Amino acid sequence: MADLAQLIAWCKNQRAFLKQQLDMLESGQMSTFETRESGEQVDTTAETIRRTITLINDLDALLAEEDEAETEANAKGHLPSAI
Repeated sequence: MADLAQLIAWCKNQRAFLKQQLDMLESGQMSTFETRESGEQVDTTAETIRRTITLINDLDALLAEEDEAETEANAKGHLPSAI
């Protein structure tokens, strides 16, 4: 059970970190770039924003699934299931 609690805490912390990065990316405070073989630097901020949103959505889904399982288990008087 402690391992599950640690995983849930990690998911919440990771989501908060990603949200902070997303806010900075969207506001223009932070950008990402990729260096191509030619040496040219290409702005990849838009792609990074898309990937970050996907990661946040994935974490939200996992956390919602666990929250639902815990709520259901509490209603039945059982221990919550693992993610």
